[in-house]
Amino acid sequence: MKGFKGFLKAMMAAAMSVTMTLTAFGGGGIGSPCTVYAATDTVVDTGQCGDALTYTVTGDEESGYAMAITGTGDMNNYGLDEWAAPWRDYNFKSISIGDGVTSIGAYAFVLNGNKVKLTIGKKVKSIGECAFFQTGITGTLTIPASVQTIGEAAFQETAITKLVLGKGIKELGDYAFCDTPSLKSVDASKAKALETIGEYCFLDDGELNTIKINANKLKTVGGHSLDIDSLDRVKTLKITVIAKSKNKYNKAVTLIKKGRASYSGGNLYLTEFKFSYKKG
Repeated sequence: MKGFKGFLKAMMAAAMSVTMTLTAFGGGGIGSPCTVYAATDTVVDTGQCGDALTYTVTGDEESGYAMAITGTGDMNNYGLDEWAAPWRDYNFKSISIGDGVTSIGAYAFVLNGNKVKLTIGKKVKSIGECAFFQTGITGTLTIPASVQTIGEAAFQETAITKLVLGKGIKELGDYAFCDTPSLKSVDASKAKALETIGEYCFLDDGELNTIKINANKLKTVGGHSLDIDSLDRVKTLKITVIAKSKNKYNKAVTLIKKGRASYSGGNLYLTEFKFSYKKG
């Protein structure tokens, strides 16, 4: 009797499982249509993007495509038109750079307009120029501690709201985060190796309110790098400078002020800086 009850219980569970599966795919009962969609992990494209790197595109046009870069070593560099990356025709909902990847190639994901979730692996050292130019990366962008350089215009015209820089970053290229209207805060408090903020780096990031800069190794702040507003209004940018001494703090403030925009016919400062010192 116990065996029969167990058998009956198993049969009922199996029937329920079938019913739930049919419901999930649109099947409502006998004679009702059952639409089966392509699995989101269906591989639609794959190939090499470095000596020991492979790219894999999964998904479909309806549910969206996902990109994964796996393997070890540097990615190839790309360009536009005939030099574009082989995956240029896909709009990705997610891009995953594996932990074995050591560089992200120039122009790799340029002009990818979707809302994109980006994951950067733990061994990436450099991000090439225009790598994510006009790519719809949203939310918080966290740059791993391994990354040392971010190339020119690498994240220009993206949709990130917060930027967190890792301790290994040395150089932010010209235009690196320029024209990023959703960006509200930059946290470079752990970026102990930061030496260079390139020209126009955060230019016209109109919502940027706060920035924390570890200035202990800061040497260069390019022109217009922190002019966050356009001509129609003046805005205050709160800048926390982390430094081991007041002397280093004062040097950093001088560098930042020198990078402020000036125009012929007199100085027109589009951004008012409010500095604060934090020892560290």
